Amino acid sequence: MLDQYVRGEIERTEKNALVVPRSAVLPNESRGFEVFTVANNHAVKHTVKIGAENPNEMQVIADDLHSGDPVVTVGNYELGDGMAVEIKK
Repeated sequence: MLDQYVRGEIERTEKNALVVPRSAVLPNESRGFEVFTVANNHAVKHTVKIGAENPNEMQVIADDLHSGDPVVTVGNYELGDGMAVEIKK
């Protein structure tokens, strides 16, 4: 209703989750989702579950994701696991 407010609380959060731009999340052929991170200048593919989301960002959940992992947001649809990656700043 107009002029009404709602208060909400998140009671449970995922331990191994990152919030990433929507452009980082790709659908895969098994109706799931994946993201790529970079380690030692190589792409690392992660199969993820989707948590909370808004129009710009998505929470991705996987046991092998860690805070600070660089996530690929451009050109990720061309990557394969282990491919060489150049990071441009």
